[in-house]
Amino acid sequence: MIDRFLEIFGLGALHKVGMVTGVASQVIRTFEQELAQNHTARNACIDALIELLQKHKDIPTPAPAPVEEPKA
Repeated sequence: MIDRFLEIFGLGALHKVGMVTGVASQVIRTFEQELAQNHTARNACIDALIELLQKHKDIPTPAPAPVEEPKA
């Protein structure tokens, strides 16, 4: 999985890979600890999270505003 993230972001963006895997780790830990006994709730939460992420994929990202050079 980390190799796939490195392919996406490149070796120069190791901080982004760490950020994404850190968030994923927290989500997985929550499912394992908080929802371990309630399989129905865990599965529903996973399905809802997947749906949320799928919807986010289709949202266009606005272009960043141009940065003005400081005037001397």
